[in-house]
This record gives sequence, C-alpha cells and structure tokens, in this order.
Amino acid sequence: MLKSLYAFVLRFPRLLILATLALTAFLAAQIPDLRWETDARVYLPKGHPAIRYDEEVADRFGVKDALIIAVVNEEEGIFNPETLARIERITRQVAALPGVIARRTIDVASLSTASFFSGTEEAVGTVPLMPRVPRTPEEIERLKRLVYDNAGLFVGNIVSPDGKAAMIRAKLKEGAAYRYMTYWQIRGILAAEAGGRGGWPQSGWEGGTQGAGGWPLGNG
Repeated sequence: MLKSLYAFVLRFPRLLILATLALTAFLAAQIPDLRWETDARVYLPKGHPAIRYDEEVADRFGVKDALIIAVVNEEEGIFNPETLARIERITRQVAALPGVIARRTIDVASLSTASFFSGTEEAVGTVPLMPRVPRTPEEIERLKRLVYDNAGLFVGNIVSPDGKAAMIRAKLKEGAAYRYMTYWQIRGILAAEAGGRGGWPQSGWEGGTQGAGGWPLGNG
C-alpha cells in the first residue's frame, strides 16, 4: 500500500500539488462561515433531561443565558456579616459588567437585590429583603426569619434549605464575545474575593470552563 502511494506521488507530483492547493483553497473559503459555538445545548438531543431543565429555566425566568455563582459557607452558614457582605459585593460588581443585563435590580438576583411583599393597614408594597448588610445578631436573625417566612420565594431559589449556600443569578447578553469576556471578568471578581489572582488570561484561552453555568466561590 505504501509502495503504491509512494509510486503515485513520484509519478504525478504536479497533480498532487494541484489537488492539495485546490483542497486548501476550498477549505479557506469556508473560514468566513465558521462560528464559535459556546452553547452546549446543541450537542445534546432535544429530549435530554438537561435540555428540558434549561428550557424550563428559560421559560420561568425569561432568559436563555444565565450565570449562576454559588457562595458556600459549610461551617457557619451564610447568615453572618462576612458572607452576606461578600454576596453583596459580588452582586454589585457582577451587575456592573458590560456583558451582564442589569436594567432592573432583579436582573442580578441575590439576597442583596431580592424583595418581598409586605403590607400594613395603610399600604401594601415590595420591601427589599436586605437593603444593607446586617451587622448585629438581631439584624442577622431578622434577615434569616424573613427568608424562611417567605420560603416559597427564597428557599431553594437564592438560598439553600440548610442555609449553607446562597446563589447569585445574572442575565447575560447574548453572543459568544460577551460570554468569553464575562467569564474572565467573573473569574477576576471571585479570585479577588478568595484572595488570589485571576481574570483575563495572559496568553490566550486556557480551557476547562463551565460556560454560562455556575462558578462556586467556596467557603464564605
């Protein structure tokens, strides 16, 4: 087999070169049609459970591209001044990113942006759940009570049932460029919170990302 191929190359070198050039030109002509596909949904069958769940989230929250960050404190739980301040800082910084949709406060959902209905004999309206970071034990207990008194809104949504994790959910602008940029900016924010280094790569794409999924920060 190899001898036949070798003989063909020696006999028709010009034909081989022309064929190679023609193939190269054909492939080069396809470059303008190439696109960067960052949506993992296209690689899964339509009926896959992950696809159904993703579609349910899109229908419920009105957004296809969402970013989820988990802040976890296994030892103390999230209801302490330091972890709550961290949630507030991350929420504020994420909302300021150019690749994040933050037209409304709730577009970047977390304990620091959530609200609930409250009423008196005189008025009914929405009240911020955490207008400022609680500092005293009494303020912490009040926040915790509000969260679990309104469990249908907050528990299993932005706070875990055991109180050891909280979620920050942000809407992303559509487009691969926004995803790529926002990913590295989020990494920078989380690395700064964790006391490390991170952010935009120094030499190209490093891989190993989770796309528009979740980046757990670790202990709060």
